[in-house]
Amino acid sequence: MSRQHFGELLDELEPKWESWCKSERHDRRGHIRRRRAGAGPRYELALRDRVVITLSYLGTGLPQDALAVV
Repeated sequence: MSRQHFGELLDELEPKWESWCKSERHDRRGHIRRRRAGAGPRYELALRDRVVITLSYLGTGLPQDALAVV
């Protein structure tokens, strides 16, 4: 898979992922948001980075901490 195709795939998946996460959080809370957007914990890695690390982990079998970038 080319970098361009992979980037296009992630561009397509990212809004769907965010929407799914938002829906899951709403279902878990059982009500609308009470605090402003962005007030919760932050992910250390962006979705793109998480996908690349996961695919590298699955493809190589190396430990996840060996693939993490500081």
